[in-house]
Amino acid sequence: MKHIPKEQMNLYILDQLTDENRKTMENHLYSCEACLDSYLQLMENSLVEDSVSDFFTEKTIARIQHDSKPSSKSSNASSLFSKSIIHYVLAAGLTLILMFSGVFDNMISLTDRAEVSPKQSLTEQLMKKTDQLLEEMKGDHN
Repeated sequence: MKHIPKEQMNLYILDQLTDENRKTMENHLYSCEACLDSYLQLMENSLVEDSVSDFFTEKTIARIQHDSKPSSKSSNASSLFSKSIIHYVLAAGLTLILMFSGVFDNMISLTDRAEVSPKQSLTEQLMKKTDQLLEEMKGDHN
């Protein structure tokens, strides 16, 4: 079996082959383990070379240090505190508006008008049925 030259594999990696040559290459890679290993090694080397620039780490660290200032933590805490105060003031104001507009009074009068039928709890119902059953059983034995 004839192996694929590395130059042709590089063209395949760069997607510069014709459709016919690309299909032939793919079929050969499916059947030839040695060519597949060579292709994967070329892919790995090309990805590593193109993935990160030489100054990537230095630029990233400099940007992180620039973005994380010590004063930003204290400003975040004061911002959170002021947002909390604003929420409490808004909630208190809304409560006062609802109180003075009579909404709470209307809600209470609605609950007073509703007929509440006293229902026995499930436990009380079970106790009564058990008591009746015991009384019936007691009556049958006498």
